[in-house]
Amino acid sequence: MGGRLAAVNDDPQAYHEPDPPERATPSAWAYRGSIAALVLGSFLALFLVLRPPESASRAEPVSPADATDTPEPTTTPEAVATREPAATATPAPATPAATPVSTPAPTAAPEPTAAPALEPIEYEIVAGDTLSAIAVEFNVTIEAILALNPGLEPDSIQIGQTILVPRE
Repeated sequence: MGGRLAAVNDDPQAYHEPDPPERATPSAWAYRGSIAALVLGSFLALFLVLRPPESASRAEPVSPADATDTPEPTTTPEAVATREPAATATPAPATPAATPVSTPAPTAAPEPTAAPALEPIEYEIVAGDTLSAIAVEFNVTIEAILALNPGLEPDSIQIGQTILVPRE
């Protein structure tokens, strides 16, 4: 045999080294694509949590007359055998008693009375006052103030002047 080891199969095509992979790590584009998909999915999930889509049940309320209730199943009590018969109450016959009922005569409805007018407020004009500002402050109209103060000119009110302002 000499110094050479004998192979079981001397065919050179029978055994060969496996080809090394082209790349052992994914490309930069694969990383970028997966990161972009994760970011996009995160934004979509956040959007759906903050603004969920409306369901059809919220858009069209169902009235109680349209809803059909499903009856709950009930258990039927079982009959229990006893030696003595159970006593049953016999209802007494109802006898209607004829009682005369008097019908009251119709009365006229009372006329509504106007609520007593509240006393107006005496207001002293200060610097910067206008009739519109006073009307807003007391929640009344300018016309109501002018009606209580005949001869009052809206553009010529004076500081220290006293006017009447109606109450609400």
